[in-house]
Amino acid sequence: MPHTPLDRAYHWEKTTPDRVYLTQPIGGGRAQTFTWRQSLDEARRMAAHLRTLGFPAGSRIAILTKNSAHFILADLAIWMAGHVSVAIYPTLGAAGVRQILDHSGSRLLFVGKIDHWDTVEEGLREGMPVVALGLSRARDVPQWSDIIAQHDPVVGNPSRDPAELAILVYTSGSTGVPKGVMHSFATLMHGPRALQPILQITPQDRMISYLPLAHVFERASVEMGSLEYGFQVFFTESLETFLTDLKRARPTFFVSVPRLWLRFQMGDHVKMPRFAGLAENIQHLDGQLRAAFIGATALGGGDVVQVQTKQDRQTERPFGPQRKPHDHAQHHPAMSPVGDRLAATGDQRIMVHAHAKHLQAAFAGQ
Repeated sequence: MPHTPLDRAYHWEKTTPDRVYLTQPIGGGRAQTFTWRQSLDEARRMAAHLRTLGFPAGSRIAILTKNSAHFILADLAIWMAGHVSVAIYPTLGAAGVRQILDHSGSRLLFVGKIDHWDTVEEGLREGMPVVALGLSRARDVPQWSDIIAQHDPVVGNPSRDPAELAILVYTSGSTGVPKGVMHSFATLMHGPRALQPILQITPQDRMISYLPLAHVFERASVEMGSLEYGFQVFFTESLETFLTDLKRARPTFFVSVPRLWLRFQMGDHVKMPRFAGLAENIQHLDGQLRAAFIGATALGGGDVVQVQTKQDRQTERPFGPQRKPHDHAQHHPAMSPVGDRLAATGDQRIMVHAHAKHLQAAFAGQ
């Protein structure tokens, strides 16, 4: 039977227990690290707590937080306890959060780093159980750290069938009422596995997680990728510390979307002044970058995987269904230069272009 994200987590816990898996900034230039042993220990203890609550198998449990180490730890605990994870965008207001909790039938809410907990709390249905993750501002609810101190870790390696429902992914609500998509463990793992022949990912690789983990792109590329291949994941503290966090991570793979690549290159001096010129100043990554992912829209013409070799030869192969080439640069004139600069930043670096429907098809296992 194909392995699931849980099976892969158990593998790294057993084979590389003392290797650092997650690095979480905690303020003041400091960062907390979690080894695979520590990560699984915390997840096992929280899974033990969830089991005591008597929820039916496959219950929905929600996560509301900005990207953080405890997002992934909560996912693992939810799956280990036999349930389904429901991630909620941390930017949603009280009404949007309430709508997703009610629509999904979530029985418990993990809340972490969000800026408006007081407002969200007022919108929760009466009696909704809440657990505060690390770095949460919610102080009047049970705390993750206290709960795991009160429980022994789940023993053995509880597994899940690949065909079982793993997560519900809701849209951000920008176009109306958030809509949910069902993903099994198998579909979650398809994307990282499909890219492996191209990228040759190893446990020595590193990624920084800053796009929303509530979105399937970041969930599949960073979280599922790290569980599949055992690489280290770094998180960011804030927009103001982004470059500092980036330098700490020295990622070998970097994922973004066209809207942000555009800002990285041109610099949004109002909203993101510290990002100005990032695409041109790729030296911030200390020469470690092996691949940059451009999701959602092709940059320039065509949907291709471009590989820059040591001999400065470039090969191109289709990524997803082939279609008539088009030039997005006509609509976004600064986008093509972003891709050009990234493709030329050094030897053995890969730039992945993928139109939205092609990338979604890959992650959906089509």
